[in-house]
Amino acid sequence: MSTALKNSYLVNRKGKVTRYEFEKEISNLYNRLQDVEDKLTQKADDVVITMALNHRREIDQLQKQLNQLQNELNRIKMEREMDKSKENVQKPSIFKRFFSKTK
Repeated sequence: MSTALKNSYLVNRKGKVTRYEFEKEISNLYNRLQDVEDKLTQKADDVVITMALNHRREIDQLQKQLNQLQNELNRIKMEREMDKSKENVQKPSIFKRFFSKTK
């Protein structure tokens, strides 16, 4: 039997581990392992939540930029339409210039 095992509290005076002590230690190890697993799961959940929130912020920012670009595009289109309508009103027809009766 190893020295470490003999020094362990699991070993009785005869140098043997009782079934109760063994099961108790296995139960303790299982509980500790479960605690570690729970902490790992919580940490993973926290990371996923943080990433999701960051992605949500990025999506919101991109949507805002897209809306700004759409508004700018609409403004430019309206300006062009207004310029075209002004050109049509301001430019007299060639036919009118040549064929109109001038006094």
